[in-house]
Amino acid sequence: MEAFEKIPHKFELEEGKDPSASNNTNNEDVEGLTKEGKESLDNRTTTSKQLAAEAKEYLKRANESLQKLAREEQVLSFSDHNRFLKKITEVEESPDTESSTKAKKLCEEIEEYKANKLKKTTEEELVREVNDPEIETRLNRVKTLFEDPETAKHIGTNQVEAFKAWCVERIKKNPTIKNAEETIYLVQNHSTDGIKPRKEFYETQIKPLLSRYGMTIGESPLLREKGFSERKSILPLMKQSSELIEEGFRAGFYSIKTKQKIVADMLKSPESATIWRKAGEIKQIRQKEDNNYALFERKITINGTEIDAMSKASKKELFKSYADYDDLSLRKTTVDNWKQIIENEANLAREFGEIYKDDKEGFRNAIHSFNLMDYTQKERAIKEHKKLKEENEKGKLQKSLEILKKSLTEIEKAENEKVLCTKTAKRFRDFVLDKSRYTDSKGKLDIEKQQKLHEGLTSKTPVHEKEKRNIEAYRQKRNLFRVSLKKFGDITPEMTNEKLEEKQAQYDAESYTKRMELHEKLKGEIAKKEKEKEKMKKLRSNSTEMEKVPDIQKGILEKRFKLLRSLDALIEEKTPESVREGLNQIYSYMDAANKLIEDFSGDPEIEKRLSELLELKRALGNPEEAKKTEEEEMMEEAKKTMEENKFGVGDRVRKQEKIHKASTLISLSEKRHGEKKKAADRALEAALEKSEDETQKRIIEDYHKRGGVINKKDTGGKVRKIEADEEKLGADWISAKDHVDAEGVDNLEDKAGTTEIEITKDGQVLDKEGRKRELEQREEAIAVDVGEQMNEQREKKEGIKKPSAYSKTALEVARKRAARRVIEEKVKKAA
Repeated sequence: MEAFEKIPHKFELEEGKDPSASNNTNNEDVEGLTKEGKESLDNRTTTSKQLAAEAKEYLKRANESLQKLAREEQVLSFSDHNRFLKKITEVEESPDTESSTKAKKLCEEIEEYKANKLKKTTEEELVREVNDPEIETRLNRVKTLFEDPETAKHIGTNQVEAFKAWCVERIKKNPTIKNAEETIYLVQNHSTDGIKPRKEFYETQIKPLLSRYGMTIGESPLLREKGFSERKSILPLMKQSSELIEEGFRAGFYSIKTKQKIVADMLKSPESATIWRKAGEIKQIRQKEDNNYALFERKITINGTEIDAMSKASKKELFKSYADYDDLSLRKTTVDNWKQIIENEANLAREFGEIYKDDKEGFRNAIHSFNLMDYTQKERAIKEHKKLKEENEKGKLQKSLEILKKSLTEIEKAENEKVLCTKTAKRFRDFVLDKSRYTDSKGKLDIEKQQKLHEGLTSKTPVHEKEKRNIEAYRQKRNLFRVSLKKFGDITPEMTNEKLEEKQAQYDAESYTKRMELHEKLKGEIAKKEKEKEKMKKLRSNSTEMEKVPDIQKGILEKRFKLLRSLDALIEEKTPESVREGLNQIYSYMDAANKLIEDFSGDPEIEKRLSELLELKRALGNPEEAKKTEEEEMMEEAKKTMEENKFGVGDRVRKQEKIHKASTLISLSEKRHGEKKKAADRALEAALEKSEDETQKRIIEDYHKRGGVINKKDTGGKVRKIEADEEKLGADWISAKDHVDAEGVDNLEDKAGTTEIEITKDGQVLDKEGRKRELEQREEAIAVDVGEQMNEQREKKEGIKKPSAYSKTALEVARKRAARRVIEEKVKKAA
């Protein structure tokens, strides 16, 4: 604590020091905004730069008196300095006719203060008895300070008594009020040895690291007990090691559980020597992991054919096991053995090659399937192939290998697409490699039985029975989970994409039963969110209509029959557009059903059609669509309908163009300003970026606090809000629309966007995803109305030949689709 003795008395200003440059924390409004200044900014008669120049002139007058007092007497305290600076602000905010008078009175007050201060200083420097009430009061403050658990957390439990003893000793050695106050101030605020920098280090360095791994300071003996220098010495090592582990986790070498355990163990180490040792091991292992990973890309040539030394299936099993190792010694041993493990599997391939060394055609058919197996499956395959070769059933063997190759390829594809987890994929491989499932009573190959097993496994019709469950069953359930997950994300604003991806990864890592449990759990979370949303909606609307849930349930079920007819028509059409439309209709129906029917758990008929559409989607791929004359006609019809503006659809489209353009401008601005969704926050940041000095910045910040925003011309304005709900577009929309028309193009060209517009829904500012969602919903609503008008117009006309490729329902769907495409084109062109 000797370092404190070298610090000059911080309560007095040094000779010639400018008080306005002191480290005062209460000076934020000194150069703030006057009432008149706000009005001039609002009226755009001045700029923030001009106001800053005027404010500086006001400060100069009063500061001269303060500087004189500081230079001549050196008795000005920090608190009094701040008090006078606030009075300067009052002068600054006074009308021009009063500012001179108030400045004069302030100078007189400073002179009076000087006389009183000299008298008070004498009292503060009076040496007293240690048991004097004034001294005892300050000693009790010291005691309270170091009994506070937060103090111990910030300085280290081993440091509490030393700090406390230093304060007591220093006060008792010179028992004056001045010395006691200075001692308490120094121990709390000294820039290098006080509590303040230690607290800052704890809050910005220690606490975030511990929180990342779900720990508190109490669980880390070293960080809990040690002082500043020890903490600053050991913490970088802890952070470096944790970053190495995080890096390994992202590369797939560590599971979440392992990552947490290894870092937590290091943080809980009681000795610094242990942390140094563990940090060294972690660094060494990470280097080995990265360096040795290249070994897994090794190829070998067997009988003239190049294959992987270790199969992908073996790699996945190895890394899955390795990722769960939380013992550093075991990880080091394992990573050192990777080379030998790969070589052992390569030897299996060589042994397999010996079986077919005289049969090149048989080897080519057999090696592909062999290369898809893991280590244990390869060992079993070698024994089986030896036996089959000895029995000399070459014809059957070749057919069996061809079927096996197709089965294993489908399993690998499903695993790569995450339709199957690693564990399930291995079980499926074991299933198709089990020769007992397709041999007769004499142990001979039964090709017909093997073919039926393959067809059952790879059928595009899902089978969910436990013993007969096929790949398509997993694919269908995964697709349904993804639909639910998207819905969950849509109704949960706080759910980030990263968290949604974590939920998907958790699902993909599990087998069928566990996946179903996770899906049910997700449905429960969705139901809970929907109930909350519905409750809030009822409270806001206070409408008895909201109580008619049974009628709503009945309505959604009646829509089912119309949906089934529509889906059948779209499936018959067999185009990429019809598939996309069908999937959208299914997802919309499921969303609506899940929201309104608490026990809704799916619909077999709709799920069947969902599978057919997904199969069509895979079969069609994404070829360039041929131009359809009929669709072009429909698009022309849609354009004409919008131009006629019946029921205001044309106006709605034009509003959609403006809102889309506004959203584009906002997105550009958000990208530039850290994805801040509130226009006021972006405007403040943009204005501060262009400001030239601290005074101007304070004026801008003050104006911002008062509800205004500085625009790109450096004058005042206000945030213009667009309400996304179509029924609520009103006066605010007109104001924002004018802004988009006037300034949108320029802003788009310089890629700056706009800081003055924001889009809201039910009073909440929408972020990028929210705006996208609202735009899509509005666009869909307009397309439905345009499509219905096109249907009405067609029905009134006579002699129009209906296309043979479309049913009536499909025709309605196609018209709505054409309307949507026209709207999309218009909106895209506008932005």
